Amino acid sequence: MILQFATAYALEQAGLSEEELAAARSLSGQDLLDYLKDNGAEILVELFAEDIMECVDDPDIGICVWAIVQNAGPVELVKIGSKLPRIGKVIWGIKEFLEKVDKARKKVDTFTDKLDGAKEKLERLKATCDRGSGGGTFGASKASTVQRPSARADDGPKSDTGCVFPIFRTPKTVDVAYEKLHGPNPASRVEGGNDLIYFGEQSVAAEYWGRGTFAAGMYRYDMDMQFLVQFAKAAKRYDWKGPNGTPGIEWEIPYSRPAEFNRLTVDRTWIPKPRGDRPTCRRRSTTNTTCASSRCAPGAWTWCSPTAPRGRSSTPRTRTGRTVTRSRWSAPSSGPWSWTTSATPSG
Repeated sequence: MILQFATAYALEQAGLSEEELAAARSLSGQDLLDYLKDNGAEILVELFAEDIMECVDDPDIGICVWAIVQNAGPVELVKIGSKLPRIGKVIWGIKEFLEKVDKARKKVDTFTDKLDGAKEKLERLKATCDRGSGGGTFGASKASTVQRPSARADDGPKSDTGCVFPIFRTPKTVDVAYEKLHGPNPASRVEGGNDLIYFGEQSVAAEYWGRGTFAAGMYRYDMDMQFLVQFAKAAKRYDWKGPNGTPGIEWEIPYSRPAEFNRLTVDRTWIPKPRGDRPTCRRRSTTNTTCASSRCAPGAWTWCSPTAPRGRSSTPRTRTGRTVTRSRWSAPSSGPWSWTTSATPSG
């Protein structure tokens, strides 16, 4: 089943139908001798097969084959006889035939490359046809115990292929609650922007979590395999940081297609950013109090105090000629933390 969808995806990427691929494969397997036999010049194959094949690499292949006919002996010419006009027409069609074969082979090669890429992507994304397991284990951290969204009555019916694979997205902090229930928030569309919603494999989404206005976590979208086909042209290269230098995968979904995207969404799972990887939530305050930070996980609170930032110390340090005392951290009523030093002679 997975191979079936990988094939459909590769056909879409290559711009081919199944019939066109079959025709290209058939034509790409033919050579010059096949062409001559199929078009009424089989007598040339019978008489001059080896000589004709030596013309294959000649840039003027038609002239080369015609020269073979012109230099034929009396016995060969008798056998050719009345077929000569037909043979002449076939010979002058050789160049066009070989151009078609070359195009067909390029189509087959393109499809093969796309198919190999699709199979590699599905393996990396851990695609599975076991829907009962929620799409399998996709490499999420154990710390990110899943928080399944409730059933979404506003979502339309989903394609029932029985196969899923995950893509990931780090939303803006303000959109976390909405996205859990409804998918990407259309209200976040930036007027004058590029009208695209970005998804990626987990490593791509992880580059944004906890940065600026982005949430300290990401959503895993378990997508029906039909997504690969219906959004085939949305797959892009994000970078070259994939396994063994392969491209990182990103999907650019137009804001004009959210309903279609949501119909193919099997499940959404919130994955919080591991605490050790979160940016500091400490904020300046002149008294011990609690405060909220937009840089922390949604709804998180943290303890704030006028203590020195981590890594600083008030321990005196001795330098040649003087002692520099790390005297104190001051917490003014406004402005950033300030560092005060005092220097005394060493004796």
